[in-house]
Amino acid sequence: MAEMEGTQTVAVIGMDGSEHSEYALKWYKENVHRPGNKVYIVYSPEYSSITNPASSVMTGNATHILRVVQEEEQRISALLSKLKEKVDSLQLEVSEIIRINGDPGHKIVKVAVEKHADVIVVGTRGIGKIRRTFLGSVSDYVIHHSHVPVLVCSHKDLH
Repeated sequence: MAEMEGTQTVAVIGMDGSEHSEYALKWYKENVHRPGNKVYIVYSPEYSSITNPASSVMTGNATHILRVVQEEEQRISALLSKLKEKVDSLQLEVSEIIRINGDPGHKIVKVAVEKHADVIVVGTRGIGKIRRTFLGSVSDYVIHHSHVPVLVCSHKDLH
């Protein structure tokens, strides 16, 4: 990697607030990170109550929808605060936490290109062959579309 040549390594770490992505962050810090590396965290929150098909947002009541969206934003802000605390507890200097919406795999690869990343780090949930076939997975997308090495961290106790 770039640190062997005496230059700074740029790492993009994809996170979604799950234990799997937290494990990937910790694994990166303990096994790959070197002082002087530039780290960008791409944070893709899961919108639980908005994207759930059985959500009451489907009622169409504008006041109710606004309240649900505000509650989701508060929940995501709390998750971002938790992420910042995690980064601090690992004593990891992060250049930027980039919050994204939309397709996380595509956005992680896009940020990696924009930031001239040397490596991308993601966790994997081990969703299984059938679900992955129909839904796809972020790690699969990143592996197949990235032009830099991708480190996929899988925790044996989380599967």
